[in-house]
This record gives sequence, structure tokens and C-alpha cells, in this order.
Amino acid sequence: MLTLIFTIVIIYFLWLVAKPLLAAYMRRKYEEKVNDFIRQSYGSAFGIDPDEMRRRQEQYSRQEENRPRRRGKIFTREEGEYIDFVEINEKTDYSARSASSARTPREPQVSDAEWEELA
Repeated sequence: MLTLIFTIVIIYFLWLVAKPLLAAYMRRKYEEKVNDFIRQSYGSAFGIDPDEMRRRQEQYSRQEENRPRRRGKIFTREEGEYIDFVEINEKTDYSARSASSARTPREPQVSDAEWEELA
């Protein structure tokens, strides 16, 4: 009985370890197949040798690995853009409105905008 339980535990442990490894392997192989298909299809269509495309892609991936992932901030914590806001306290009495009148209060219109009429 103890041997059966021990075997089940080992199989379960191997499943927990092997499943992610197998999934990563399958994902990598699928990606290689898709990339090969694209290289063969589009590389030959544009007159580029598939080996040349593979070399360019490897060179590009090496450049990407050497590039720092995180870029520094442009501004420090002391610097920044500050905007002054003016708070408008406009009190409207909504209790005097009747239930049948369901319209909202009219907002002020822009009066300083210049406009011209198009014919």
C-alpha cells in the first residue's frame, strides 16, 4: 500500500515539473516552425536568402538582449509640471425642481471664441 502511495506521489511530482517544461518546449518548437514558414515565404518573395534573414534576426535579438530594459526618468521627483486650478463653487438648488421637469441646468456658453461662418 505504501508503495502505491509513493508511486502516485512521484508521478504527481513529475507531472508538476514535466508539464511546464513540456509546454515551453512545444511553444518554442511551434514558434520556430512559424518563423521558418514566414522566412521561407516572405524572404524568397523579396529576394532575401532565408539564411541571411535568420542571421539578421539573430543579430537583432542579440542587440535587444544587450539593450537595457528600463529607461531612466526624464524628470526628477523635484521637477514637474504644475497647473493652478481654480475651484468654482456653484450651488444649484435641485429640490425646487419638479419631478416632471427632468432637464439639467444649462451650462454657460463660450463667449470669447472667434468664429466665422462658412458658406
